[in-house]
Amino acid sequence: MVEGFLPDFAHYASPVEPVWVEGKPKRGRFFNTLKLPPEQFPVRAFRCPQCGSLELFALPGGVML
Repeated sequence: MVEGFLPDFAHYASPVEPVWVEGKPKRGRFFNTLKLPPEQFPVRAFRCPQCGSLELFALPGGVML
């Protein structure tokens, strides 16, 4: 397993696709914003219809921004 995080883009008016980013969050010098690397992995969620349990998966072949 590799440590990473899911950046929160909640300030946008419409929903955005969640992504997983490798490493620990790092803050920029200005405006206290997160510095995100160019490689980000789209996240997919799967739900069990019987128990409601969720599993998240970061898709292989990251997105280069």
